[in-house]
Amino acid sequence: MKADLSANVLLINKCLLYLHYVFKAMFDNQEELKAHIEHVKRCLLFYALNEEELLKQGYPRRELERLIDIQLDKLIVLLKKLKG
Repeated sequence: MKADLSANVLLINKCLLYLHYVFKAMFDNQEELKAHIEHVKRCLLFYALNEEELLKQGYPRRELERLIDIQLDKLIVLLKKLKG
């Protein structure tokens, strides 16, 4: 009887440890997603604040628009991942 109890306790401990690592990975992944979202937002802010200066320096408008579109697409994907 005592051996069965020990085996059950060991199994429960293993399950709890596994769940701990699963939740830790989920939390870390969410933090990484949030950091990536903030990075994309900063990129978009940079393009918005410096658009005229970039164009004055000869940066093609179409290329700038393409970069903004890429960042917006990334932001949409990341936000969807974050929401689950």
